[in-house]
Formats: sequence, structure tokens, C-alpha cells
Amino acid sequence: MLALQRNGRSNAAELRRVLELFVAGRDVYAPEWGKALCHTSPTGFGAHYLLYDYAFACVALGLPSELDATERKRFRAVLLEDLLAQRLADGSFQDLPGLGRAYGTAAALLALDALAER
Repeated sequence: MLALQRNGRSNAAELRRVLELFVAGRDVYAPEWGKALCHTSPTGFGAHYLLYDYAFACVALGLPSELDATERKRFRAVLLEDLLAQRLADGSFQDLPGLGRAYGTAAALLALDALAER
């Protein structure tokens, strides 16, 4: 979605549809955070995709689009809630232990920066 959006090959309806699908999957993502083994969910989803996907969803939401302020605010609130819920006691982030906290924190910071209200 982000690549299409950056190349002008997307529109508000498509961005809305993709973000709706993404936030609808929250119940599938939740039990995967922090798992050491990938692709163990019933749908084959792996923890190593979580911060990557959240980061790029947040960047896509932050790019200029035709989404109105109410829609942006709603998506922003959900994405921000999910990200902050994964913050570890020392302030770092990690989706898959094998990838480590440096990667996780970097991805989370990209996501949080994209969600910043400017």
C-alpha cells in the first residue's frame, strides 16, 4: 500500500480499505507479540512482521491522502494504542526476540514518528 501510495497509484478508498483490514486483524496479531517461533498462529502469521507492518501502516497513514481528519484520528488512535501497549519496561520495543530490541525499537520509533501530530 505504501509503495502504491507513494507512486500516486492509490486513493483514499483503497487506503481506507487496507487500514480497515489491518486494524481488523488486531485480535490475530495480539497473541503473536514476543513469540520466539514464527508462523505459529492458526493463520501462520509470524511475530517478526508485527513492528514492520505497524511501521509501514503508520507511514502510509501519515502521507498526504484524501482521508478526512476524523478517519485519520481514528486509525491513529488504534495504531498508537497497539504500539504503546508493546513498549517494554525499559522503553524499548521487540516483536520477535531473535530480532532483538534494537530493530524493534527502531521500527517502533519510525511508526511513532509517522503518527506524530504536526
